[in-house]
Amino acid sequence: MTGFVESENTLPVVGGVFGSERRNLRRGYMRLGIGLSVLWFVFWSCAYVVHPYTSHIPQPASFALLIMAWGILVPCVMTALLLACWITAGFRPV
Repeated sequence: MTGFVESENTLPVVGGVFGSERRNLRRGYMRLGIGLSVLWFVFWSCAYVVHPYTSHIPQPASFALLIMAWGILVPCVMTALLLACWITAGFRPV
C-alpha cells in the first residue's frame, strides 16, 4: 500500500500554476510601469536623439516607417526582450 506523506514544509497543490499561491502583484505592476517607461526612453533616444531627422535626412512619411528602421527596431526589440524577462520575474509568488 502506498501512502502520501506530507511534510511540514510542503504545500498541497490545489489549483496548479494559478492555485493558492499568493502573487506579489504590486511588485509586478511596478516593474511593468518601469519597463514601459524604459522602453519609451529607448525608443525616444534612438528615434529622435541618436538618429535625428534634419533637412538633409527627411522624416519618414508615417510612424510605422519610423519604427521599422533598423536603427530603431533592433534596440527596442532587444530592450523589450530583456524587460519582459525582468517583468515576468516580478510576478513570481511571494
